[in-house]
Amino acid sequence: MTLAPLFVLALSLSGAETPAVVPAITRAELSHTVSYLASDELEGRATASEGIRKAAEHLAQRMQLAGLKPGGPEDSWFQVVPMERGRATAMPELSLTVAGVTRAFALGVDYEIQAEPLAVKDLRLVYVSAPEQLPETADPKVALVLDGSAGQRREWLAAKKLGEGQGFGLIITRGQKGTGRPRSELRSRMERIDKPIARQDQPFIVRANGPLLEALQQAKDATLSLDTKVVVERMDCRNVIGRIDGVGTKERPELAETALVLSAHYDHIGLDAGAAEGADRVHNGADDDASGCAMMLEIAGAMAAGEAPARDVLVFFATAEEIGLLGTEYYLDHPLAPLDKTVANLNFEMVGRPDPKAGGVGKLWFTGHDRTNLQAAYSAAGLAIVPDPYPDQSFFERSDNYAFVKRGVVGQTLSSYNLHKDYHHVSDEVALIDFEHLELATREALHAVRMVADGSVEPLWLPGRVPTRPGARR
Repeated sequence: MTLAPLFVLALSLSGAETPAVVPAITRAELSHTVSYLASDELEGRATASEGIRKAAEHLAQRMQLAGLKPGGPEDSWFQVVPMERGRATAMPELSLTVAGVTRAFALGVDYEIQAEPLAVKDLRLVYVSAPEQLPETADPKVALVLDGSAGQRREWLAAKKLGEGQGFGLIITRGQKGTGRPRSELRSRMERIDKPIARQDQPFIVRANGPLLEALQQAKDATLSLDTKVVVERMDCRNVIGRIDGVGTKERPELAETALVLSAHYDHIGLDAGAAEGADRVHNGADDDASGCAMMLEIAGAMAAGEAPARDVLVFFATAEEIGLLGTEYYLDHPLAPLDKTVANLNFEMVGRPDPKAGGVGKLWFTGHDRTNLQAAYSAAGLAIVPDPYPDQSFFERSDNYAFVKRGVVGQTLSSYNLHKDYHHVSDEVALIDFEHLELATREALHAVRMVADGSVEPLWLPGRVPTRPGARR
């Protein structure tokens, strides 16, 4: 496949100041990658957006210039993830009619809903605050208000053998106590076409905030109408994958048949639909996870230009992490290196700012440090990689590595996230990235990757820490 048109597009997007691709770990390249991926032009790299399309092409271009091979199907840089989305064509309309008077309510302020197609009119309102108020059977012409905690709702429905509320026109539950933030649009819902979430058997749920809930509590002989204004459409996404071929070693030629997968997610959460007029709307995601992408890209370039690794190395930029690891799950369902030959996944997530708990500038911490032999190997090698200082945050289970873990593959994340308050806020900007730290930390991470890729350490689960999944390497 030729990438000449892709080069033209990516260079025009990246600007004339695009640095040359060189084998060394350089601050200029790290800064360029973070600055481009986290630019306002890419509008927060939301799944299936124009911004993430540009980001994918940029990453593919940089990998080819660095000397990597395409790692996707049929010598492509891209692995297509077939997706569909529920998209709002207009603002949803929800209204309550009592004694012939109809009152409209506002998305965000009064209620929240999922982006699913639904149009129901004049559903009879049934208010429930105790189990004896529940109907004996489900009725598609009823809007059932369950005014209780999540635990109470489950108990009430179970007592009447009503499942989760299937069969009612819709279910209304408690939202927040007061009014919410006004929203100008309903956030799109995305899911894989080949593995759709089983929604046909699930009730449609409206979360009622204070004003709407109060109106429902006081309403007598009322009806409710809702039109979500949502359509479902095909909207494919792409994982971006490069490859460095392994050659084995003289002593262990069989290492060439094994693979190490490096990963970082390149999507983020897009625009803030609730931002005030004139306010910053772009979730730039400089630390989350443009920084991880930049680190991995630099490591890949250095490895491609250096001595060939013993193992194959797949450089995997995952899409749709922010909406449930969908890109990584798709890769694992359609792996480009056999999972039983994949010795580990090393993931890069939020590495752009130093963490004092890890030792400050140039230091990284490692999730799952007490689960495998890698932390001990890195410590013995004198690398600036320390155990995860936040075990209570469960970061091991909160990134793409965990999808690999669930398939029995050793999967761990390198990070330096210091619990800063800009996480998933529009304030996660390039100006807050510490590029001295990122440069030094990338050099440490390169050594960590090389140790696995060259076969000097065999990633293994520690005794008693093996996941309860088939295929785990002991």
